[in-house]
Amino acid sequence: MQQLSQWRGVSKLALAGIALTLGGCFTAENDEGNPIIPDAQLAYPLKPGDGRECAERSDGQDCSRATIARLPSGGYQFDTYSVDEDGTESGPSTEKFRLRPLRGGNIPANTYLAQSIDNDPDQRFLGLLARRADGGWVKISPKCENLSPTGFVNFMTSGWITTDSQKVSGMRCQVRRNGLDDARLYAILDEGEKDSSPTVVYDGS
Repeated sequence: MQQLSQWRGVSKLALAGIALTLGGCFTAENDEGNPIIPDAQLAYPLKPGDGRECAERSDGQDCSRATIARLPSGGYQFDTYSVDEDGTESGPSTEKFRLRPLRGGNIPANTYLAQSIDNDPDQRFLGLLARRADGGWVKISPKCENLSPTGFVNFMTSGWITTDSQKVSGMRCQVRRNGLDDARLYAILDEGEKDSSPTVVYDGS
């Protein structure tokens, strides 16, 4: 769950922004046999090179240096560097993820499905990446445990998600593929977003 942990939700996207550290708990059913982001649909909206990652707070932004690179095998590598109190830079903290555009329904423009890269399909967590007006990208890290009780029951009874978890904390849900389209996928992941302090990435574009 470490890789989805910082994606800020696209919810109601007045801010249209990204998710790089997928730290949540949604995975795709049968992703090994039927990838939810096939190679033919990979997208590269982020400009490679130097950038920054910023935590938005009530008193402004707290930013760290970052670098963005395209991976030869497909997707992105995102490295962030932290600065200690004495000014010493450490890191990087590395994330790898794939993107594809989401379209249709009430999905805001420039919204992408993000999936962490991992050899284990059970560790390929899903998030959302969305552009916002200032050119930044908000990290969106939906968590199954953040679904409203009504949303959780509706999604389960409708066959949209399933879970083997017996506890709420750290619960992991799998998105069912039968009848899945982008509008449904967005509805599920957007409902699982509850972070009020977005992390925003600027890619230098």
